[in-house]
Amino acid sequence: MGNLLADQMWSLPTSQTFIDTYLFYDGRLLNVDLWTGLNVDYGRLRQMTPEERQDLLQSVFEASDWRLDAP
Repeated sequence: MGNLLADQMWSLPTSQTFIDTYLFYDGRLLNVDLWTGLNVDYGRLRQMTPEERQDLLQSVFEASDWRLDAP
């Protein structure tokens, strides 16, 4: 997801992006943050609205087959 070069704004998927940050301590993953953004002016990002964020992350998690209830 996302567009590294920010020159492909002809559709919503090419304008969406997220940046993930990971916090490790003593070899353990403690936290993951996902910052979601939208390219609105060929390189100028803005933070997504809660609804936009929900739609993007839902599609990403569905495509990954990730489940909260996985054993």
